[in-house]
Amino acid sequence: MSERMEALLASIDASLRMLVASQATTGSGGVASAASDKDLDSKYGDPILKTPPRDWSGDSYAGRKYSECPADLLQMVAERSDYFAQKADETGEKTAAGKSVAMYKRLDASRARGWKRRVELGYVPPPKPTFQSADDAFPLDDTDIPFSVILPLLLTTMAMVGSALG
Repeated sequence: MSERMEALLASIDASLRMLVASQATTGSGGVASAASDKDLDSKYGDPILKTPPRDWSGDSYAGRKYSECPADLLQMVAERSDYFAQKADETGEKTAAGKSVAMYKRLDASRARGWKRRVELGYVPPPKPTFQSADDAFPLDDTDIPFSVILPLLLTTMAMVGSALG
């Protein structure tokens, strides 16, 4: 093979490697294939699973956040979201605001993959507080109020009100 042909093949090989690498971090539609930590920690980064995929045979996680789901369920959620994104692309489905439904499906898939990665790396959601009664939610009583701080303020306020009325 000539040097020119080898250089051309090397260039094509490098271009293909770069293309494959970029596809690994960014899926179709400009959405990352796995969401970044910044996205996962954002306001919308931990969506609630409305319904599990029909092939899921484990416990029901409907109504739970992605961060509370096992990795294998999140993989199925991502694949299902990708499938529905492709279908939305084919039909041109839009939201009421005129935005592409496929973009939101891809975001769901991306976030599911991001949470899958976190769960596989050992992420454990913080425990939810369990309150038995309203007293447990606010367990203070009169002895917890620092009267040494509040009493002088209260007396000063009363004196100001008295002089204003006075």
